[in-house]
Amino acid sequence: MTGAGADLAPATRDVVTLRVSRRMLWVGEAAYPTRNITRIHTYLLAPARGRIIRRHLACLAVVAIVALGLYWMVNAGGSPFDSETDGSPLAIGVIVGLSVLVSLAVRLSAAAKHVLEIETASGSRALVTLARPDHLRRLAEELTHVIENPQADYHVNVEGLSVNLKNYVSGTQINQYGNQNRAGLL
Repeated sequence: MTGAGADLAPATRDVVTLRVSRRMLWVGEAAYPTRNITRIHTYLLAPARGRIIRRHLACLAVVAIVALGLYWMVNAGGSPFDSETDGSPLAIGVIVGLSVLVSLAVRLSAAAKHVLEIETASGSRALVTLARPDHLRRLAEELTHVIENPQADYHVNVEGLSVNLKNYVSGTQINQYGNQNRAGLL
């Protein structure tokens, strides 16, 4: 069985081959035994903007403290407004601070993506994406059908996705009381 629309990925994106044959699911170069697949689902992978902002603000605070400490060490407690003091630690702090702000802007501008996630019993995950969420849902249904029928083969090209999941909210979120983060995954 070959997937309907065996080439769903646009030509401009990173294309990954998703195929099932002889009880193995291949996502690009990675192979997963179909008996170890615990869940296939689609969801919206959104940047964890609050976490990103907190992390970058903490980094800016550390940069400011270190820059002021270095300034006072170099200038023996002189004022930053004196013409005779060396302002290079502050200049370095400003440059590092600006790079942190650029990094913040890049991470905050990341768009949410509809993804299909394949989870295994070992905790491994594979993510693929397509432009339309209805295509992802159909792909999840087709993969489930092929996994339930070991004699069937399946082949489709999709868009690859490479993200740092620490910067994203993934999966279904729940409120969890008594936990410091107050959010958990189902």
